[in-house]
Amino acid sequence: MLLVCHFLLGPDDVAEFRVRAGRAVALLGARPGCRSVALGRAVDTPGAWVLSARFDSVTAYRRSLAPFEVREHVAPLLAQCLTAAAEVPTTFEVLLEHDGTALREHPGLLAEPFPVAAEGGGDDR
Repeated sequence: MLLVCHFLLGPDDVAEFRVRAGRAVALLGARPGCRSVALGRAVDTPGAWVLSARFDSVTAYRRSLAPFEVREHVAPLLAQCLTAAAEVPTTFEVLLEHDGTALREHPGLLAEPFPVAAEGGGDDR
């Protein structure tokens, strides 16, 4: 399960956002079933930020948001992301991943399997 939230900040909002987002990263990252959490800033657009997190499953994601402290600090931050305001999805199922060793296809909860190009290549047309 993949969570991707985009934020667009003005210069005056960055310091407070970094504190709030840092707390969100720490809280989510400490939850069982959370594989990783990252906060990043766009190189070419300094006001554009992204928070992404990987969870073992949809259930792990939902459970990670349940504790009071997470609802108090993380939920308000996520509610301010651009994707939530624009009604663009923020949560995705991971269907393909490469861990540096091998390409892995995961069974989808919603999607049918799709063809995968041969490992290490693809169609060069």
